[in-house]
Amino acid sequence: RRSHAPLAASTPYRAPASPTPASPACSVRASSCSTPPAAGTQYGRGASPRPVSVIVLVHGLFGNRYDLQLYANALALALPECRVLLSRANEGQTLCSFEVMGERLSAEICEMLESIDLAHLAGPSASSPAPRARPSAAAAEVYGHERSCSGSARRESRMSAAARLSDAEAAVLLRGSLRLSFICHSQGALTLRAALQTKRFAPLLPACRTLLSLGAPHLGWLYGENALVKTLIRLLRHHPRATAIRELTLRDAANPQHSLLYRLNVDRNRLQHFDHVLLAACATDRYVPYNSASLDPSPEALADGRAKGVVYSAMLAHLLRQLREGGCEGLRIDVDFRLAGRSLDQSLGRAAHLQYLLDQHFVERLVFKYKDYFAPPAGVADV
Repeated sequence: RRSHAPLAASTPYRAPASPTPASPACSVRASSCSTPPAAGTQYGRGASPRPVSVIVLVHGLFGNRYDLQLYANALALALPECRVLLSRANEGQTLCSFEVMGERLSAEICEMLESIDLAHLAGPSASSPAPRARPSAAAAEVYGHERSCSGSARRESRMSAAARLSDAEAAVLLRGSLRLSFICHSQGALTLRAALQTKRFAPLLPACRTLLSLGAPHLGWLYGENALVKTLIRLLRHHPRATAIRELTLRDAANPQHSLLYRLNVDRNRLQHFDHVLLAACATDRYVPYNSASLDPSPEALADGRAKGVVYSAMLAHLLRQLREGGCEGLRIDVDFRLAGRSLDQSLGRAAHLQYLLDQHFVERLVFKYKDYFAPPAGVADV
């Protein structure tokens, strides 16, 4: 079922209903403010070159690049023309500040893009393609067709192009030759959002296309119901190296309005640069609060007259307003995993949170259903 409902701060809160069963393993229900984009078509003579589509997969807390291997495999089947990067910049270092992890991620993305031929940014003719060469093994793990040219020649061509073009023209050219999309699990979405506001990533903002977040705490971990997770967070936030935990709970500053999470949602929000933001959330995921993952108003926050409740509601209102004003199309995806029996993970409340990564049927269905959001656009206007 698809119902048209925009992401808006004025949307009244409704408890997530169980979706209509679509499969024995899981079900997906989407509420959208737009129709999906059309799939890419062939370019005619005289048209601009087909843009390079890069999809970056970002893991969450205590994760590694292999957490999202199923997504890489599904993307290789659904969109073989796209390049996929399994991020590993923050492996073993996921308790650091999101700003530090964001710097590492942005550096990794820029290093990966150095291995891709974007020489037509400088305006060479399509009849004189750049020589092919394999990128270095340290650059990234990329699936699909790989193409690169000499590093020094590429840098020189980009410098000469930058000297000839204004910032606006360069942004148009970049958007026509590169499309960046992201699939982020859990706190990996906050790592990406921290990367978006770095100076290194700023030139790439015009190329952002789609973000798919899987159970991501966009508004932090303030009104969770899992007593065990609350206890673990209280213990971890006192650890000197667990900066990310303090930032998730707005405890990294004496004034919540000076916290990193508040700045990411209000002052330094960059999500409006995306064409599409897909928010996958599961009501039975007890690791990440449903309202934080789906950007829904929280009844607990609305009833909380303390500074925490005021800041939470302000972050949500600012974020949704900026998405709306920036022309970003939002889509909430309600997921219901059919978990049979009892297990330790279910008792701890993290079973549904892990199913985003472990349920192959769900991963393949999600990727193939929304692949047009990640595919190169149908056409690019001549510049």
